[in-house]
Amino acid sequence: MIIHEYMHHPIELSFFYEGDAYAARCYWVLGDKEEALRYAQKALDHISQMPHTPYKDFIIETYEWIMK
Repeated sequence: MIIHEYMHHPIELSFFYEGDAYAARCYWVLGDKEEALRYAQKALDHISQMPHTPYKDFIIETYEWIMK
């Protein structure tokens, strides 16, 4: 994933990182649990320092769902 120089606002970045959470859910449904965890962890790592948003909630929910 490439983050362009003009994407620097936390809301824009949060929206962008949410894509990794969607990828994690897709991999989970396809049965690739290792790849699902990798994407969920990547999304969580990126979003951890961001302010609270619905995007952050979705990423955290995805990570917790996969870790069950």
